[in-house]
Amino acid sequence: MRAAFVRLNDNELRAAALRAKDLLQFVAIAAVAASRVLGQDMFDVQLRGALTLARGSIAEMQTGEGKTLAAVPAVAWYARQALGVHVMTVSDYLARRDACWMGDIYRFLGLTVAYVRQGMTHDERRAAYACDITYATANEIGFDFLRDRRWPAGLHTAIESKEGVAAKSQGKILGSITLQHLIALYPQVCGMTGTASTQALEFYKIYGLHETIPTNRPVIRIDHPDAVFATKARERSKPYSRKSGAFMARVSPSWWGQPASRNRRD
Repeated sequence: MRAAFVRLNDNELRAAALRAKDLLQFVAIAAVAASRVLGQDMFDVQLRGALTLARGSIAEMQTGEGKTLAAVPAVAWYARQALGVHVMTVSDYLARRDACWMGDIYRFLGLTVAYVRQGMTHDERRAAYACDITYATANEIGFDFLRDRRWPAGLHTAIESKEGVAAKSQGKILGSITLQHLIALYPQVCGMTGTASTQALEFYKIYGLHETIPTNRPVIRIDHPDAVFATKARERSKPYSRKSGAFMARVSPSWWGQPASRNRRD
C-alpha cells in the first residue's frame, strides 16, 4: 500500500493524511512521511507493531527492532482522532529525545508535539499537555495528576527554613495513585515493550491482549537463563571459569555479572 503514496509530493501526502479514514491507509502514509523526514524506511515488522498499537494491544518487539519509530504511526492515528495522546517513557531523557527525534514526522502530518520533564514551570507543562502528542515519564504524568505545588511531611518547612523564609502550614498528601490505576483512567491504552512475555498476566489484565512481533532478521543471539548466586564474586565466577575460554576463543560478546552494590568499592 505504501507504493501508492510514494509518488505523491509532500503537499499531496499531507492532504492524503488529513483525508485518511482507514487505519491501514493512514499507517502507510505515516510510513512514507517517516521515510521522507528521517531518510529511513520502516520495516514491515515495525508497521506490524504500529498496527498492534493502533488496535489497542501491546506489541512485544525485541531490543533494537525500532520501537521508537514503530510507535509513530499509531500515535499519530490516535492524535488524528482528536484524542490527546500521552506517550509514557522511562526517563526524562527519552521523553525529550523521542519527542524531538520523531517530532518532525508528527509536524509533517499536521500534528503538534511536546515533552514534559522535571523542572518545567506550570505554564510550560500546560502548554506541553495542550499539544496533540505529549511525551513524558509516568512519574511526571502521575504527579501532575496529583499535583499539590506544597511538599508534604515537613519537607517544605525544611526548605523554607534553609532558605530563610517564613514557614507556612505544612502540606498534606492529598492523594496517591498506582501506575496501573493511572493507566486505567485513559479511555484508550496500548503499549510496547521488549519483555511482554515475562509480564503476560499483568499485561492481559491491562490491555486484554498482546502480540509478539517477529524480528526483522533472524536472531543469532542465544539468551541463556540467568544464574543468581548468593555468594561473592570469587565463588560466583567458579562455575563459569571453564566456559570463559571457549567464549573468548569465539570472540563472542558476553557479560559475566558484577558485584552487588553493597560489596562494590569505588
